[in-house]
Amino acid sequence: PTSHTAKKLLVSTSRNLTNVTIQPHKGGLTVINFFNDSTKRRDMLDISLLTYCDTRFIQRHDAILRFTDNFEAVHSALSHISESADIDAKTKAKALSLICAISSSSFIVSLAAAHKVMSLTVTFSKRLQSPKMDLSDGTGMVHDVNKTLQEYRNNDSAWLDDSYSVLEQAEGLAA
Repeated sequence: PTSHTAKKLLVSTSRNLTNVTIQPHKGGLTVINFFNDSTKRRDMLDISLLTYCDTRFIQRHDAILRFTDNFEAVHSALSHISESADIDAKTKAKALSLICAISSSSFIVSLAAAHKVMSLTVTFSKRLQSPKMDLSDGTGMVHDVNKTLQEYRNNDSAWLDDSYSVLEQAEGLAA
């Protein structure tokens, strides 16, 4: 296998995992687009959210991590928009529906799970893109990450037993 093959394996593993845990990120993407489509709304957020890109793996990491890290600010900005007197009714309704979507327990737990998985793979993904990456090292890294992801998939306690508990993260997002 080549370094390119190792990258394809990681993307394939990620896509399989994405189908299981990150599906509610379509709601996150909708929120990101809601803010990015209007300068006025973007200014109300005070931070910039990154667009989620299906083909750029590093950008996926960055978008999910930034969205999660700024979840409270996003929720607050949506609340402000939905209650603001100088915002049109259609935009207020959209903001309110987005608040409902990102406040759902399934979205919050999925976001926390995606954050955990992306935190695991971000360093690995960046290292794989290095032109100095040795094939055997890359293959070993793919094996290790795949093994950890399989453990997450097959062992419920893998989501709870380390310093980054998905349920604790979800509780923090829901607070």
